[in-house]
This record gives sequence, structure tokens and C-alpha cells, in this order.
Amino acid sequence: MKPLRFIPVVLGMLLLGASCVPPRHGPPRPPKPPRPPHGAIQFRVPESSFHQQVIAFNR
Repeated sequence: MKPLRFIPVVLGMLLLGASCVPPRHGPPRPPKPPRPPHGAIQFRVPESSFHQQVIAFNR
């Protein structure tokens, strides 16, 4: 009867030990570029003639 009681104790110790280890995170994200002020109009000119011009209105 002792081996059956030993297994849950070992599994419980493994779970407790695993909860103490911090998770591995990736590198921090780079900061976002600053956004234009509220109500500003952004106009992006394409690098080539195959792209369309983009106009964005920030609300």
C-alpha cells in the first residue's frame, strides 16, 4: 500500500516545484513610434509607382 501513496506525494512535489519556476518570456517589444496628434492627416507617398498613395485621418 505504500507505493500507491508515494506516487501522489511525488507528483504533488513536482507540481509545487514547477509553479515556483517563472515562465520564460521573449525579449521586450520595441517602443511604438509616436502617433500624430488627434485630428491630424497622414499622407504617405509610395516608394514605387506600383503602390497607391495612402491618406489616413486620425480621429
